[in-house]
Amino acid sequence: MRYFWNNLIDGSSVTFTETSEDSEYPVENLADQRIGNPWKTGSTVALEAVIIDMGEAVDVDAFICHAHDLLDTDSVIKIQANSSNSWGSPPVNESLTRVAGPIVKIWDTTQSYRYWRFTFTKASAGVARSIGRIFLGEMFTALNPIDKGYKEKLVDPSVVTESLPGQIYSNTKTPWREFSLNFDGIGNTEKSSYKTMIDAVGIHTAIFVQVSATVSTFTEYLNVFFTEVPEFDYVVTSEDDVIWKMGIKLREVK
Repeated sequence: MRYFWNNLIDGSSVTFTETSEDSEYPVENLADQRIGNPWKTGSTVALEAVIIDMGEAVDVDAFICHAHDLLDTDSVIKIQANSSNSWGSPPVNESLTRVAGPIVKIWDTTQSYRYWRFTFTKASAGVARSIGRIFLGEMFTALNPIDKGYKEKLVDPSVVTESLPGQIYSNTKTPWREFSLNFDGIGNTEKSSYKTMIDAVGIHTAIFVQVSATVSTFTEYLNVFFTEVPEFDYVVTSEDDVIWKMGIKLREVK
């Protein structure tokens, strides 16, 4: 299981420089967890880009572009990085494939640069595009839980009332999914990684997760909150480690 949790673009010293923006949806919205509050480009140029200055070199394992409305007719989608604000031949220059869901790049080795640039070319200069959230940061890989205990359910918050004659009135609201996952063989090293992440995000900060990188049913990248702070239950002490079990509960961000 993969956790994408330390989103470095949310740092207080990070600055954004965009090619264009709609004044009502500025580029700084990329650092807003509310994906319904996106960065929206202008409609005067075809090539769009946002340069993210982290203030210093930072370690990045993965990039995610989430809640976007890019189309198949848009092209030259890239994530780039450099030690300076120069983009002629950056050392990180990854071409990305547009998909309907999150657009993801995971590096085999950690990339450490100060400047990051996400860029794409719209099919036409006269249209706008929206990006709800960008992730650039650390990835934590943990045990795969799907053979130990995985539950998924749809939550519908719609309000349904019934009048005295029996007529039904519905206030329809957007549903979300909730997930329960169990782990029963966690060593001290993995427990420490979980604790670092949980101490940072608690139940207040959204993260991205991927339940499995290989089993197709579970490879979706999910934007979620922890709905409870997980607890660690002691199982046994082995010759060279302590083994723990834990369960986590997640709610999808809509």
